[in-house]
Amino acid sequence: MTAPAYLIVEMHVTDPERYREYMAAAPAAVEAAGGEYLVRGGRHETLEGDWQPHRVAVLRFPSYEAAKAFYDGDYGTQVK
Repeated sequence: MTAPAYLIVEMHVTDPERYREYMAAAPAAVEAAGGEYLVRGGRHETLEGDWQPHRVAVLRFPSYEAAKAFYDGDYGTQVK
């Protein structure tokens, strides 16, 4: 059995219009690659250290290879 892999995305939105376009395309690209959103934005707090992300998403894929293919391949380029 292959272990799932997780992709952690930190975002800083500087162009709200372009971000809306991204959010319209991203879910279909993630799903087509076999992934699913576990976290999409929402309230967050850094409990230790100095990491201060503006917005965070966490995606789960069925394997490391699937996550890497999403990021490196045709699926990811649809939404980058």
